Order: sequence, then structure tokens, then C-alpha cells
Amino acid sequence: MLISGDLKLFHDGSHSYLQNTTGTLYIQSKSGENALTAIPDGGTLLAYDNSTKLTTTSSGVTVTGSVTDDKGNLRSIL
Repeated sequence: MLISGDLKLFHDGSHSYLQNTTGTLYIQSKSGENALTAIPDGGTLLAYDNSTKLTTTSSGVTVTGSVTDDKGNLRSIL
């Protein structure tokens, strides 16, 4: 278990946790490039090459760009 004043990394025997107790949690794929941003009591942002592509909101998600699957672009959901 790694514990500092505001960041904990631990395993409970079944699951692993990275717990931030102050401010926003940033996971960087390289220095200065946020891949994941977790905002306390707010949204989560996923990025590609430091450009946000998916944001969670209180009503669902917001996607910037296209959504695709193995059949191509997903154009609309009715």
C-alpha cells in the first residue's frame, strides 16, 4: 500500500484502487499530456493526444468526433 497525505494506491484482496482525496486526478500518458481527468463530484474526461474526446455529464456523455464500431460510423440512435 502506498499512502501519502492526499493519494492512496491499495489493494483489498479482490480489487485495486487509486484514490485521490484532494483536487482533480490527472492520469498522464506522458509529461503534460492528460489521458484521463477525474473531477471530484463532476465529470470524467478521456483524451486522445491531449484532446478531450469523451466527457461524462450528469445526464450522460458528450462525444467530440465520431463514434465507430466494426461496421463503421454510428450515425444516430433512435
